[in-house]
Amino acid sequence: MPMRVLGSKFERGALPVVAALALLVGCGGDGEELALSVGVGAQFQSPDGPPRAVGYQLLVVFVQVSTFWRPNCPTLPSTLHLLVNDQEVPPTVDSSTGCLDASVTFGLTPQIGTVTVDAKDGDRLLGHAEFQGLTPGAGATLAVPADGQVRAGDEIVVVPTPELPTGGEILADFHPLDDTTVGADLYPPQPFGRLADGIHLLVPTFSGRAAVTILGMPYVPQPSYSCPGFDICTADADNTLGPVFVTEGP
Repeated sequence: MPMRVLGSKFERGALPVVAALALLVGCGGDGEELALSVGVGAQFQSPDGPPRAVGYQLLVVFVQVSTFWRPNCPTLPSTLHLLVNDQEVPPTVDSSTGCLDASVTFGLTPQIGTVTVDAKDGDRLLGHAEFQGLTPGAGATLAVPADGQVRAGDEIVVVPTPELPTGGEILADFHPLDDTTVGADLYPPQPFGRLADGIHLLVPTFSGRAAVTILGMPYVPQPSYSCPGFDICTADADNTLGPVFVTEGP
């Protein structure tokens, strides 16, 4: 079956978020009658605010896929219901093609657990998908200091999750949440590295709370998912480690 790229944009620090969801062949079922496909993506966000905040954002996209042997999308039933974690998504249609083109973007959350997606014709289930492992680095922990209280120049140690090994070139960010006199993104004052006990970072100057993330983790595991009933489905995991939180005193 030919593949199609589901494109949608997540922009860092603002909505919508930039992500490219490459559709992979999924499991068939009743949903194939309508050529229904679904793509799910997650991305860490740190909007400038106000107020400043951090978290992961979830994007879910529904489309119908046309092919050379099926140039026109099947007509959608008037009783079609699209649900993400039991929240209804309006089944909007592209006016130029007549094909389903619907999406929903959720607010920031510390991590994204299991995402369930359902397509129903009235009470009849057409397709059911479950996605897991979209934010494998969200379980990172702060080992030093244990209470999260720091001063500028202190060294902290972030312990990665086993699902997200580190290595290669990585970028660390401190995101001040209370101190608006400094930039929304600050970098460690000195180079840092991975040691046996975790990733060691030096604290920059700011006051109040801050979230710490390490971006660009290599070898990100693919999320797990099943999608019986959907024509095509895919998922895109975020490769951010963290956030962990610290509070800097005067």
